[in-house]
Amino acid sequence: LILNRQESENPSVAVIVCSNIVAAALEGLLSVAVEREWLEADEEGHILVDEEELTQDSQYPIDIDYSSSETAKRNIALGGASKLTQIFSAAEADFIKLLETNATVKDPYQQALEISSDYSVFSPEDISPLIAENPLLLGLRAEDLIEEDLFDGDPPAGLIISAHLTHMMLHQMLELGVEQGVLVLDSSGHIVVPEAPDEPPIIH
Repeated sequence: LILNRQESENPSVAVIVCSNIVAAALEGLLSVAVEREWLEADEEGHILVDEEELTQDSQYPIDIDYSSSETAKRNIALGGASKLTQIFSAAEADFIKLLETNATVKDPYQQALEISSDYSVFSPEDISPLIAENPLLLGLRAEDLIEEDLFDGDPPAGLIISAHLTHMMLHQMLELGVEQGVLVLDSSGHIVVPEAPDEPPIIH
C-alpha cells in the first residue's frame, strides 16, 4: 500500500496507518461506484479499474516533519511523569527488586528479557494513549527491529512502536544490571551479554 518512493522501503508508522485508511476509503468509494453502475466488477467481484489508473497520481511527497510535535511539547511542559515514563519506572522497580531479592541471579540477561516482556506495550489499548501523549511515536520505523521471518518484512504499525519501546526497555534493564554489578562491560564499554542462541528469544 505504500506507493511513495521515499517511504516504500521503510515506512513510518504514520504512513502505514495513513495508507491503510486511504486504501479502505478508496475501496468503499469504488464499491459505491459499482453499486451505481458507474464501474463494473468481474465474476469474482474484482472492480474493473486499470491498476495504472489507480496509482498514477499516488506518488505524493511526504512533507511531514516528525522531529517536532506541538502536542508533545505541550505535554512535556505540563510536568510530571509521562505515561511512558511510568511504565519504564515500574519495570525498573521490578527489575531492581528481583536483583535485590535474588542475590545469586544466574542469568540477569534472561531476567532483563522477561521484565521487558512483562512490561512491553503491545495492544492498541496500551499504545493509543502513548501516541496521544507523544505523537513523535508515529515517526518510528521498523529499522531492523522486526523479525522478518515472522512478518515477511511487512510489520503492523503497532508492532513497530512496540518493538522500539521494548528494545529501549531491555537496554534500560541491562544498564541497571551493570549498575547493580550483575552485568559487566567489555573493554569497549559494551555490555557483555550471552552469545546469541540458535533461536533468539521472541518478546511478544
